[in-house]
Amino acid sequence: MKISTKTRYAIRFLLELALFENDASETGRLTTDIAAHKQRLSEKYLESITPKLTGAGIISSVRGVKGGFALAKPASEIRVGDIMRLMESNFFVIHCNKQYQQNCVNFPDCILEGFWENMADTLANFANQLTLEDLKRAALGQEPVERIPRKEPAERNPRAEFAKLIAL
Repeated sequence: MKISTKTRYAIRFLLELALFENDASETGRLTTDIAAHKQRLSEKYLESITPKLTGAGIISSVRGVKGGFALAKPASEIRVGDIMRLMESNFFVIHCNKQYQQNCVNFPDCILEGFWENMADTLANFANQLTLEDLKRAALGQEPVERIPRKEPAERNPRAEFAKLIAL
């Protein structure tokens, strides 16, 4: 399973909009150039995905000198699963189930069908429970969000990692 750049950019852009609400300027809008700079994203690519987010009613936009983007609804009402489904029409679809059995020579005897369906369901449930507000609180370091485990960056030891690999 691969999460596309457009999905990752959409989530990061929406997170930046949610964070921007705390520091909103007099316009209350964030421009793509500032969001791209803050999130280290390609501005051109970001501009290519904003129409889809606007069309879905997740963000609103205003053109002009004081223009920019803002969330169209509260961050607590925007689910990560909805963003993922919007950006990837078949993100939670696993092509190893009864619906796609004609594409699989192993289907009648396959013991993995249940595994793949459970995996897709688990991912979808996790993404559907997680809101943009959850991501915002985690980014601000506010009350710990147990559903988003934070990993401390581990010091890498390439030699030890290589030794583990060849020991396998």
